Amino acid sequence: GWQNRAPARLVFTIGAKFRPIKYVPKIPAPILFIAPEWDSVVPIHLIPKAAALSTHSGTRIYTGEHGHFEMYTKGFSGAVGAMVPFVKKHLSGESCSSGGLSCAA
Repeated sequence: GWQNRAPARLVFTIGAKFRPIKYVPKIPAPILFIAPEWDSVVPIHLIPKAAALSTHSGTRIYTGEHGHFEMYTKGFSGAVGAMVPFVKKHLSGESCSSGGLSCAA
C-alpha cells in the first residue's frame, strides 16, 4: 500500500524554496489556521507568527490536541467543529462561537 515517504533530496529542491508564510499577507480573506499541538510537520510556534501577518481581522487559530496527520482521524471532529462556525460566520454572517473557537473581532 501507499507509504507516507519522500526522498531526502526533496527538502533541498522544494523545501528550501517553498515558504508559505510569505503568501499570508497577500490573502484578502479571513484565514483559519488549524494548529495541532503535536505537529511534526509545521512547528506550532510559527502559527501565531503567520496569523499575525494576515491583513484580515477575521483570521483565527484553532489549536487541536493531536498531531499533523491525526487531524484526519482522532482530531477530525474538533477541527471540523472549528471550521463549520468559521465558514458560517464569514460566508453567511452568522455568529461563530462554537467548536472551541471565538470569532469575535
